[in-house]
Formats: sequence, structure tokens, C-alpha cells
Amino acid sequence: MRQFRAPPVEPATQAVVIWQTSNWEQIDVLKHQRPVRDFSFSPDGRHMATASHTAAYLWSSAFDKPKSLPHDATVFTVRFSLDGARLVTTSAWYAQTWRVQDQQPDKRFNHQGPVYNAMFSPDGSRVLTASNDNTARLWDARSAAELLRFTHRDFVEHIAFNRDGSRVLSGGRDGRVRLWQTQSPDRRFFVKKGIWHIGSNSAYRIEAGDDGRTQVLEVLSGNTETTLPNEIQPLALSVSPNDSLLAMSSLRKTGVRLWRLSDASLQLDLPHDSLVDQITFDSTGDKLATGSRDGFSRIWDVTQGTLITEFHHPTLITALAFNPQGDLIAIGEGKFLRVYKIHGNLMIDEFEHVQFVNAATFSPDGSLILTASGDNQARLWRIGQKNPIARFVHQFPITDAVFSDSGKLIATASSDTTARVWRLDTEQQQQSRWSEISRMTHNQPVFHVGFAFGDTVLLTATSNGIFQHWLEPTRLIDEVCRRLTKNLTMFEWYTDIAGRTPPRRTCSNLPDPWYPDINSPEP
Repeated sequence: MRQFRAPPVEPATQAVVIWQTSNWEQIDVLKHQRPVRDFSFSPDGRHMATASHTAAYLWSSAFDKPKSLPHDATVFTVRFSLDGARLVTTSAWYAQTWRVQDQQPDKRFNHQGPVYNAMFSPDGSRVLTASNDNTARLWDARSAAELLRFTHRDFVEHIAFNRDGSRVLSGGRDGRVRLWQTQSPDRRFFVKKGIWHIGSNSAYRIEAGDDGRTQVLEVLSGNTETTLPNEIQPLALSVSPNDSLLAMSSLRKTGVRLWRLSDASLQLDLPHDSLVDQITFDSTGDKLATGSRDGFSRIWDVTQGTLITEFHHPTLITALAFNPQGDLIAIGEGKFLRVYKIHGNLMIDEFEHVQFVNAATFSPDGSLILTASGDNQARLWRIGQKNPIARFVHQFPITDAVFSDSGKLIATASSDTTARVWRLDTEQQQQSRWSEISRMTHNQPVFHVGFAFGDTVLLTATSNGIFQHWLEPTRLIDEVCRRLTKNLTMFEWYTDIAGRTPPRRTCSNLPDPWYPDINSPEP
């Protein structure tokens, strides 16, 4: 095969040079003010897109000059759809689609870190993105709903569809290329197998089915609480402290709806103009905070169904948390956590991470704030102090962090597949004295974490389900005895314990089924 070599040219990192491949004749030079990061031809060859600094540029012989598509940060990638009608660009924290005909933005797809790559599926119905938040994600191109999430252990930079769009390849800095199925046999698309809410003594799993109904399961007891109609693809949820109300948003509908769990009746429909990612009740259950993708967070009085106040933010809302007294709201705004007075909308403090804040919570007495971030750290802050008073470090982004009811323990969850428990010296917090006392390893990234039954049980949620971890073995025995109806029989004892220790009554509150005098002194 004959090989062609382009003639040497002077370095021109701030220009794109177009060549005729038959004779390597230079056709045109597209000059820029800053270095060019990426470029792409439309499939029909009528348009070309380039990425330079904080803008993408659309070039065509039909334009007098290139059309600028402005972004608020560096643009990494430009790619056309196969029909040439749309363009997808990537930048810090999001990918954006544009209509080529009028050069107007269409849909935005948010990540929790810079988005390095994006492309349309072969049929143009979906968008695939890759980010340094350790995920590649599949989106509905028309609704911007997240369909699937593919997790790595480090930054994801490279992605590809197969010819029919049924499979995806993703590769990243973890040294692995992974092959994913984009469509399950029953054609159901979910980010996770369920959406989770963990309370102080309860854990809820929300699952949507193809029949258009949503099942609410309280997983600690295994009881199905209720079945809700017409709530396909739940997005975010919160359950009131007394377990009476469920607030839930959907991938198919803007706003938030409140349901009474006892009879599945719809109580309120709280409006937003965009999809809602963040929902939380205050400690009384009388107020609800919601945060939507258009940058608006709202505080509602759920007893009256009225709006108390709203805030507008210039970036994605990533976390919401009330203080125990209910007069302050902490809002994750990109890499910042800002604390506001609810009445008066006055910002009173600001705390900064290196990457997005994924979760936030106040200590039980309201004096401290705990944040979890994509920078692999959870940090403990005191209002009025600029620097954190403690740091809790994982190997990968931290997805959740919570206090126990007593405030003496902190739990963190991470995409490094671990949940960890930390004990704080509450009298020496100024010296940042803390220590890891327990680590629970899973085979999936851990999304949520919470305490139950005081400081006794840690609950963790992954895409595989919710898990219970007993932190105090003696309390585990008490809980087992509470749930059993009898002690072990002699056969069960020697089968399960293998005769390593003499038979005895394990649960003093229960009878011995076959040997009532097994623990009685010999005559």
C-alpha cells in the first residue's frame, strides 16, 4: 500500500490545517486565539467543529465567520451526531448538546467532575460521556435523563459504542478497558437497581417497574410499605423522620411529589422547572428542601404546601442539609458548601473542597458540618472557621458521610468499595483527633451509609442492595435473640457449632426446645 506523508509545516497549535488527502495540498487554515484541543468533521462534510479555550466553534462555508458556542470552562471534546444535526461538547462538570442549524444549546448532562469525552449513539437517541468522577454515563439525548452508569476505579477518558449501540467500551486510568451491555433483556433502564434512603432506624428501597408503578420497600423489616402509581424511574427521594411521608422526584417529570406511605395517597405536587436531584426533610418533617438542575433550591412548608423561600445558584446543586434547629440550610454548589439562613436568604459561611461536594450533614447538636467530596476526602467543619478541623481520607471519591445519633461516630462511603467508621474525641476536636475503627469492604461502590439502632448498626447501600454491619457484637447477640422464638436444639447445636463447646442456652429469654434442664445443675 502506498503511504503518503504530509509536507512539513511550522508548529501551529493555535490553528487547524485542512489538507486534501489525494495530493496533500493545503486547503485552508482555521486560526484561533488559543491552542486547539479537539476538532471534528460532520458526517456530510458540510461543517467542522473545533474546541479552543472556553468555546467550541462551528465552521462552514455558509458562515461569514465561525459561530462561537461559549462555555464557562475549558472545552475538551467536540463530536457530531451521525445525521450532522447536533453537536456534543464537553467541559468542566458537564457535556452539552447543540443544534447545528441555529447554534443554540439543547441539553446538558452533569457529572461530578470534568467531562473528558462524549459521543452520540449510532441512532442519535443517546449520549455517552466519560469523566474524572470515575464514571462513564449513558443519557437519553432528548430528555437528558441518566439511563446507566459505568464505574471505574479512576478517571474515565475513552469511550466507544459498537455498531448497533447495544454495547459500550470504557477505558480509564485504572488500566482497564471494560465492555458493558447498554440494554438489559427486559429493556429497563436504571442508574442503579434501586434508589435508596437510609434513616436513623429505617432503610427504604424504591424500585420502578415497567407496569408504571413504584414499589416502596422498608428493607430492615422486609415489609412492602406501599405501591405508588405512575412514578416511572425515580430520581431522588427523602422520607420524613416519622416515616409517614415520601418525597420523590422522577426522571420523567419535573418537580417533587409527596406521598403518604400509609395509603399511597398523593399529598402535594411541588413545582420546579427542571429535574430535581436533591431532596431532604428537616428534623421535624415540616420543611422540605429541593434542588433542581436549573440551579434553583427551594424550601417548602409541607404542612401548608407553600413555598417559604428559594435560592438561585450559578452551578449544579449537589447536596442539601438542614441544621437540627431548622433555621439554616447547607447547600452544595459545585466544590463549595454554603450555609444560609432560611429567613432572609443570608449566606453566613462557605467551605471549599477541591472537587464537587457530594453530601453534607450537620452534627446532632448543630455545631459542626460534615462534607463528602469527589476529592477523596470527607471534612469536618465548624461554622465560623475557615479550615476543617478533621479530614477523613479514602482512595477514591467519597459519596456519603453521616454522624451517628450520638455524634460520637462518623461513617463515610466511597466509590473505593468501602464504608468506614471513625471515632472522634469530641473534647479534642480542635486538635483533629480521630481514628478509623472499622472498615467494611464491598464488591461494588458504596453510594449511601447510615446508622441504625443508635451507634450499633451501620447500613450501607450499593447497587446490589443494603447491608447491615454490627459494630457491637454483644448487641448483635441481643438482636438475634429478640428475633428468634427458641434456642437451638441439641441436634442444631452439634450440627452448627460442631461440638466445639458444650451445649448451653444462648438466649436466656427463650426456652430450650428439647432439653429444658440443659443449663440446670446436675442433681
